[in-house]
Amino acid sequence: MSKIGRKILDIPSGVQIYKINNYILITNNQNALSLYMNYITFLIHDNKIIIRPMNKKYNQFHGLYNTLLYNMITGLTETFSKELVLKGVGFSAKITDNSLTLNLGFSHDIVLPIPKDIFVTSLNPYRNIIVSGFSKERVGLFSAKIKHLRKPDPYLGKGIRYTNEIIKIKPGKTNVK
Repeated sequence: MSKIGRKILDIPSGVQIYKINNYILITNNQNALSLYMNYITFLIHDNKIIIRPMNKKYNQFHGLYNTLLYNMITGLTETFSKELVLKGVGFSAKITDNSLTLNLGFSHDIVLPIPKDIFVTSLNPYRNIIVSGFSKERVGLFSAKIKHLRKPDPYLGKGIRYTNEIIKIKPGKTNVK
């Protein structure tokens, strides 16, 4: 069995967990997340969740589902966030209503609709974007979608990157004769 899968998850106060067939529904007073638990059995007892694989063949999913449940529970108690930095001349981000408008040096502005469960804020006049939400998966996907629009250039460092990401700048060509 997996070491991660063997961990017993605690259910914090304010979070309710319901078991409906093979679905698990995790809610707090505002939000709800659900997950289809295939190949795994789970038991909710005394504010704890115990996860076990159905048989030895499904041991590979044991740690995965435990981590997914842990992320869902933590997301409902505190929010996940990722910060992106726009580096380049004239790069900017503006948030209007339910859309994010990015000026990334193309001939046109890029407009991304912001999903309902994601919150986007802009810091440091239009240079930093903070993507936050209660689902770690959705926050990661939306921030990766933003980053994919203009990947960091390895020679100049221009583009969109995470704040903790280190871009190794390559040296340019030298005039050798």
